[in-house]
Amino acid sequence: MSGWYLQKISIEGFRGINNEGAPLVLKLKPDCVNSISAPNGVGKTSIFDAVVYAITGRVPKLDDLPAAEKGPSYYLNRFHAGGVGTITLTLAPAGGGAEVDVTVRRNGAGGRTVTASPGADGNAILADLNREFVLLDGKTFQDFIDLAPQKRGRSFAGLLGLKRYSSLRQGLASLTNTKAFNNHFGVAAKEARQSSAVVSVQRARSNIREAFTALVGDEYDPAEAEATMLAKAHSALSGIELLKPLCEGKTFEEIDPSSCVDAAKAAEGGEARAELAKILREEARWSESCQGRAERSGCQAPGGVGRGS
Repeated sequence: MSGWYLQKISIEGFRGINNEGAPLVLKLKPDCVNSISAPNGVGKTSIFDAVVYAITGRVPKLDDLPAAEKGPSYYLNRFHAGGVGTITLTLAPAGGGAEVDVTVRRNGAGGRTVTASPGADGNAILADLNREFVLLDGKTFQDFIDLAPQKRGRSFAGLLGLKRYSSLRQGLASLTNTKAFNNHFGVAAKEARQSSAVVSVQRARSNIREAFTALVGDEYDPAEAEATMLAKAHSALSGIELLKPLCEGKTFEEIDPSSCVDAAKAAEGGEARAELAKILREEARWSESCQGRAERSGCQAPGGVGRGS
């Protein structure tokens, strides 16, 4: 990052500085501490505001005023006939070289233009200057003085242009507080949901294993290709005469489980179910009639089926 020394300031028609046709010019010594002293109300603050506007493009204390107070209307001097505020900063490169003039103008409509000496990029130079520790306004310094000792220590980094680094450090310190971190991001709740999901997955895998074994008759092998397992399941379902019509012309995923269940229920309550119940009743009566006979006696069951008691 390059550095610049401010050697001269020229101001006309900006804030409390009129000097129409004869800009206020302040020459500074870059190798010394420079101070500006004058009675109240003659423009010391306007000089600072002019430098702030030239570098940053705004005067915060004016832009932050309520809309009804029309803060932007106070940028220009009301008694300057030209209706344009002009600020020129004469800068010398820290590494040596020719001086550069950067001129910033603001018109009555709020338009801002930047020009510079031939061969220089005025906007780039101002952007280079627009960083912490270049400007320190009186209010910020006064707030620092008025703060309690503990808070003053924390805000001191801002006076040195290290406010962003201080904020980063405090943020990292907050992250080291595991409880606060967990509460902020809801880590405990997320971990609970994750544990619940893991249990659900394990339960689903167990159900799949049991269902596959019951349907196919083979042990479930997780390493087996999915297509192979689906083919086995489809073949097993298709081999059940009752479900065969529901499986023909469909992949395993296309078979409707609800239709299969409904078909089984219907069969259980239909003619086959009634015939089965009749046979079971006859078998029960025949068994009762055979009780008490000698082992050598043979009993002829209905339908010609032999049964020994």
